[in-house]
Amino acid sequence: MKHLIAIILICYAFNGSCQIDKPIKRGDIVLGGSSSFSYSKINSRYKFLDFVDGQYYYQNSDQKSVTVSFSPLFGYFIIDGLVIGISPSYSYSKTVFTNYEGIANSFGIAPFIKYYFDNGFFADLESGYRYSILKQQGVDYKRKYSYLSVSPSVGYAFFINSKVSIEPSLKYFFSKAIDKDDIGNSYFETNSFLFSIGFHIFL
Repeated sequence: MKHLIAIILICYAFNGSCQIDKPIKRGDIVLGGSSSFSYSKINSRYKFLDFVDGQYYYQNSDQKSVTVSFSPLFGYFIIDGLVIGISPSYSYSKTVFTNYEGIANSFGIAPFIKYYFDNGFFADLESGYRYSILKQQGVDYKRKYSYLSVSPSVGYAFFINSKVSIEPSLKYFFSKAIDKDDIGNSYFETNSFLFSIGFHIFL
């Protein structure tokens, strides 16, 4: 949190000294997006009871995960400072651990509304839907999930010039995933705070 405040204050100081005509007027168009790559490795040790001989045993497990995601963005200013738009997304994830290998492909769409203040700060609200298909290697079965999410954020737009901005922000993310193949429609929820940096081009 302290780092985010420091970055925003630095951007505000630099931006305040530049007389840049910000392209946030009615009729302007904004293009942007984000991409990410993550890799994780988890080493675990489990203790379990063998009901046959009544003894406890230990089992080691290694888990590796790779995720790649892309999310372009398109927006249109309906009035000065206020932009509405849409952001499609795609992600690929592969998880491997003991006796298991799974691949998930996810497709999503998220409309958003965002307001830029004259001093460079902005407030944003995004709500979306994502559909994910999980395929386990060696098993002729696919598990399907649907995700509903909402994500408000606040940040600061640092305009490098009259066409390009870098936008650090603090975001709250809520997501609810529903297992479409489960009769009882089981679900799980995610609540998290995220720091992100966006890159936008204005036309």
